[in-house]
Amino acid sequence: MEQNNRVVEAAAGEEFSVFVTENHSSGETEVFGCGHNLKGELGASFVRHLSDIVKIEALSNYRIKVP
Repeated sequence: MEQNNRVVEAAAGEEFSVFVTENHSSGETEVFGCGHNLKGELGASFVRHLSDIVKIEALSNYRIKVP
């Protein structure tokens, strides 16, 4: 995660966490996740438990509006 990014949303469940960051300068978003991903639940490009926080490329770079 770059220095200009800030967490704008977070979600957590029993076995996962997901964070949406926004770049302060460009407004681009990135999504990061960790936790249970044994069936691909987090949308990462692989199937295994994520003990480290990883960027979820498939969900990044979308405009996400926070109410």
